[in-house]
Amino acid sequence: MSEFLNTIRWDELDVVGLRTTSEGPFAEDVFWVFVMRDGQRIDVPSLLVGDDVIDVLTDHLPGLDCAKVILAMGAAADRVFRVWDRAQSPRALDRDRLALRFVALIGDGGGRSVEAAKVVQPLLDAWADPSRHYHTLEHLSDCLRELDDAAIPDDETRTRVELALWYHDVVYEPRAHDNEAKSAEQLVRDGAATFLPTDLVAGAARCVRATAHLSRAQGQALAQDEALTVDIDLAILGQEPLRFLDFEHAVREEYASVLSAIYFWRRRAFLRGLIASGRIFQTDALRDRWEERARENLAGLLASERYRWASWLSVG
Repeated sequence: MSEFLNTIRWDELDVVGLRTTSEGPFAEDVFWVFVMRDGQRIDVPSLLVGDDVIDVLTDHLPGLDCAKVILAMGAAADRVFRVWDRAQSPRALDRDRLALRFVALIGDGGGRSVEAAKVVQPLLDAWADPSRHYHTLEHLSDCLRELDDAAIPDDETRTRVELALWYHDVVYEPRAHDNEAKSAEQLVRDGAATFLPTDLVAGAARCVRATAHLSRAQGQALAQDEALTVDIDLAILGQEPLRFLDFEHAVREEYASVLSAIYFWRRRAFLRGLIASGRIFQTDALRDRWEERARENLAGLLASERYRWASWLSVG
């Protein structure tokens, strides 16, 4: 174990990430980031951490995202990766556990369970498509964890929202404008294949369509289940800064085919619209939990060098 790792106070560690730069290979371009519970942040060049860092971290940090560590090690751009979080990582759902959860949600112990087992693999394949960088199995797992933490006394609402979360990004083409509509259609097809009640499927599909965020732009009120689905989808905005920046970079990677000037101008307008809205989160529970930090994250991002130049393209 490296001398640095020997100094880590594991019980006080809160978040671990990696920061990469475009300055390699003749300069250090990978840095480990350790954030302590008191907010102290320590950035350490990978050369000082040691070759056995993954083995050591895996022993101490349950749920460490080793796949993302490997991805970061091969990155050649300015990027941030969040690879471990004390509160969230141990609860992350891998593909096998996601499959079991879906079958448990849909199944009845009989024929419906058999059909659910057939449906779930194509569903997970869609989420795991290698062209995706943010709308992935990690995002799905994060959404389900947020649902688990939400206080929903009505079991029917919880089931309807969970079904919607499973499908809200199952169809995802970055430059398309009908992803939510097509995702809802996929839910309806799979609902019929698994013999789900038509009212449950219709309600969940309605919640999926709500994640297009058109109601915010049009000033329309959302139903309770729709608002909860949308808020959970947006919960990433209120995450700790490493995870928030990881998300920000990943979304840009999904839109790699869009010219930078166009992308950042449009995204800046979208993010400014969120800040200008009376409230980012429509449900009281998620607003209390994430609103303040979401606004801090968004304001900091828009004031950063990443977006500052894009303001020159806009008025106001």
